[in-house]
Order: sequence, then C-alpha cells, then structure tokens
Amino acid sequence: GSSGGSSGGSSGSSSGSSSGSDAGGDGGLVVLPDIALPGAPVDQGSLAGDTSTGKAYVLVTLPGDAGTTNGTLGVVVVDIPTGTVTTTIPIPGSSTYDLNDGAIAVDSSTHAIYVAGYDQSKTYPLGETITVIDGTTNMVTGTIYPVPVPFLVYLAVDPSTHHVFGYDGLQGDDRLRKFIV
Repeated sequence: GSSGGSSGGSSGSSSGSSSGSDAGGDGGLVVLPDIALPGAPVDQGSLAGDTSTGKAYVLVTLPGDAGTTNGTLGVVVVDIPTGTVTTTIPIPGSSTYDLNDGAIAVDSSTHAIYVAGYDQSKTYPLGETITVIDGTTNMVTGTIYPVPVPFLVYLAVDPSTHHVFGYDGLQGDDRLRKFIV
C-alpha cells in the first residue's frame, strides 16, 4: 500500500491502494461504467460474484405490477467483461417477503446461487427462506425452508465443501450459521 506522504512520483501503486499490485498491471483495479439496474439493491449483502464465469449477481427489489403496491425480489445477472445486464431472475413467491432484508452468495465451483429472503407471511421466526438458482441456466432449482435464523443479511459459500454460511447482522446474534446444501 502507499501512504499519504507521497507526492507526484511513481511509486508502483496508486494512492489509497491496499494491494501490492500496480494499477496498470493485470491485478489492478478496473472501473466499469455505471450499470442501470431494474430495481434498487436490497441490503448490505446484495452483491455476489462468480469469478469462474465473470458474472455478478445483484439482489434487487423489483417494482410491483401496475395497480399493486407490493414488489418482488429478483436477481440481476451482470456480465462483468461487457458491463451489461444479461437477465433478471424473479424469486418465486417473494411478494410476501420483507423487501428490505436479503442476501446472496455464489458457489463458484458449482455455479449455484443462494438467495436469502424473509417471508413475512410465515410465523416468526420460521420465515427465512433460501432460494437456489442454477447459475448456468438462470433457473430456480429449489428452495430451502425453513432456515432456522431470521433476517439473514449475509451469506457466503465455501466452494470446496459447498457449505453455505449465514449471518444475522441485524439481531445482535453473534453466531455464524452453517447450512449444508
């Protein structure tokens, strides 16, 4: 990294960089143009990437149909090399979900996408649902319900074991939960 004391000259890294790679090399930061999404990202854990396919997945709130107030959740698929949205995958049954809470993670070895959402129509605390999407076909392949933790806002996947981990950062519960899928 570099310190704020550098002025002008070439130091091999850009100001504020925390990595050892130079900004012009293969490991440098690449800034893409802004990408218009069909809805607002849901929460802190609403972005995941699959490094093996060059795809990013954004969990968004899609607007409701004409005449309704309820929206739904959807996953926007972004092709990183081209910076374009390739499709939006609606999450089935998500019109009863809390549209402010959710999380997404990708298993880069199987290309499975895991989307957590809280179904408000279920009896607390059994509303947490994880929707599974096949990232190669962009089709919903299953649902994991009930997930025994409310309001999952962070998900991660270990691509070597395919275990999904969830964390409830909103409830003050400091336990990391593991779901074997």
